[in-house]
Amino acid sequence: MGRDFLRNDSKTKKRGSEEIERRKAVLLIQHAPHEHPAALKRALETQGIQSLWIHPFRGDSYPNPSTLRGVISLGGPMGANDDLLHPWIPDECKLLREAALEGLPTVGICLGGQMLARALGGSVEKNSIAEVGWFPMELNSHGREDPIIGAAGSRPLVYHWHHDTFFLPQGAAPLASSEACPRQAFRIGDKAYGFQFHPEADHQLIHEWLNIEGVPEEIRQTQDQHGRTSVQDANTQKEMAREGERASLKITAAISQLFKNHPYSPIDLHLNEQIETWTTEKTPILIEVEGSDRKPLLLKGHISSILTVPDGEFVIFRDENTLLWPIRMDHIQRATPFT
Repeated sequence: MGRDFLRNDSKTKKRGSEEIERRKAVLLIQHAPHEHPAALKRALETQGIQSLWIHPFRGDSYPNPSTLRGVISLGGPMGANDDLLHPWIPDECKLLREAALEGLPTVGICLGGQMLARALGGSVEKNSIAEVGWFPMELNSHGREDPIIGAAGSRPLVYHWHHDTFFLPQGAAPLASSEACPRQAFRIGDKAYGFQFHPEADHQLIHEWLNIEGVPEEIRQTQDQHGRTSVQDANTQKEMAREGERASLKITAAISQLFKNHPYSPIDLHLNEQIETWTTEKTPILIEVEGSDRKPLLLKGHISSILTVPDGEFVIFRDENTLLWPIRMDHIQRATPFT
């Protein structure tokens, strides 16, 4: 089973301006009840990164970007140009523009990516066909060299659900395309990213979406209108979710590094070997990390996989409720096998 591991690392104690910056939160913007940040929120939590979670569709107001560490704008069923139906959209576009121009890490996902493109001078229009399901992307030279989207390889299988598409703002670098949509991702500068696909999509989130009443029928109607080449049925999407989430988790881990407290510090050889053994043997373990409230966060389960992204190494931890937690290895404070 292996020995317990206990970290005693004084370098995690931050002072002065670093401590003030750490207390700033990453703004998570949710646009619909079911469009939550899933494993992306958990990746931030296990690194002690605070988040401020708002729901503008419920009337929540937007904070001043100067009080934030960064912004993640999630997906939603509305269109990025639907200002009359959703009067909060112009306010969000304003916040996304200010955050990106101030150099804050700013990530837009699906609807959020479209609003980011619009906010920075691009546009959003109907795509030629709908794209719903797990389909591969092709990364161009910019994408393959990018530390975020390039973390999953040159042709990752990712999840899509959109009818619209963004056209890039001036100065944006295109990163990827798919057969159904030529613009899947862009970057402006080093810290602003727009994604058309859903990097936060793990199997649990996809099952949650597809189990919403009426969604399978909605997908069947979309197939009738747009064909089966770019729209998968609900059962196929569920069947492919375990395979598809591999790339999602890599990109999610990489996204979390835009907001990191400190650079990755390689773990000692003993812990690395122990983690590899626990992973291979699916050993039940208790993991302790420092949560965003600076208190111990205890998780029971097993390590599902180990992955490497440009700025660190992660374990993907499956807890007792089967939730997936991307945990950066140097944030593990304690790891103990249990029976």
